[in-house]
Amino acid sequence: AGLDLNLKVSEDYEFLAMLDGHVKDNVLYITGLLFLPGERSHTSASFNDWMIPPNQKKWGSVHSHPGNNANPSHADLITFSKHGPFHIIVCETEII
Repeated sequence: AGLDLNLKVSEDYEFLAMLDGHVKDNVLYITGLLFLPGERSHTSASFNDWMIPPNQKKWGSVHSHPGNNANPSHADLITFSKHGPFHIIVCETEII
């Protein structure tokens, strides 16, 4: 079983959460998301790093991009460099 990641991407605001899980046989198993207090806007999302529990393993993050562009911004790349090796950007897809 795995984490069923059913996310409705907000048209107005980004969100950001940390990945919780474990590695077994070189595979990351995501078992949950850790949502921390922070800031959200239509162009960015952040959380307060000092609120990460001390025993929390930093596997990575998941966050949304309003619209259909999943390319990481410069700020995303900085966040990625601080919070683990695995990162997911969720965005809307345009079905034609």
